[in-house]
Amino acid sequence: VVDLVESLVESGRAQCVLGNHDLNILLKHRKHDNGWFFGDEFTKDGIVVPQVLADESIRQRVLEFFRTLPIALERDDLRVIHACWHDAMIAIARESNDVVDLYNEHHELIESGFPDLELDDIDKGLEHQNKNPVKLLSSGPEERIDKPVHSGGKARNEQRVQWWNRYDGSFCVFGHYSIPGGRPRGNGSTVCVDYGVGRRGTERRADSGRDF
Repeated sequence: VVDLVESLVESGRAQCVLGNHDLNILLKHRKHDNGWFFGDEFTKDGIVVPQVLADESIRQRVLEFFRTLPIALERDDLRVIHACWHDAMIAIARESNDVVDLYNEHHELIESGFPDLELDDIDKGLEHQNKNPVKLLSSGPEERIDKPVHSGGKARNEQRVQWWNRYDGSFCVFGHYSIPGGRPRGNGSTVCVDYGVGRRGTERRADSGRDF
């Protein structure tokens, strides 16, 4: 997939924005589903997911490509973002030419403010999620919930905020949320394309006899 996208971008046939999974790899954050990058197999529901496992040369090439990806694309009549368009955070991102440096700068700023606040680990996580421009734009705003849910390989005490219901701006195309239907959301000025281009492994196996 990375090879295909990189070739399309380099040939001028496509543009690509940075997503949260790409960011995790740039930051060397091991997650339950990015073991391929570190050379580890990924097992889901007792089945080894078929993936090309990266070696050092692949890792270097992937990192170099991901580092070139913009966090957003925009023109007067159209905006493209992976997870959430937020005007104030976009303004901050415009002033930086390195997404890793921008992430680290705000991570440290948020951490430095914790001694002055009475926060538990959940609230500290939400501070990082909602106040770091790179995190917010690539994976969206979140809020605390009373009863934890299991998602992404772990128990979560947060839920995603449907920011598109309050969005008011130029037409915005986003992904990340796996919203079925592919129709305009909120006031009609946003559309999520995530579920329009692929399906999760669980659904693919359940419909293994069908043509897609």
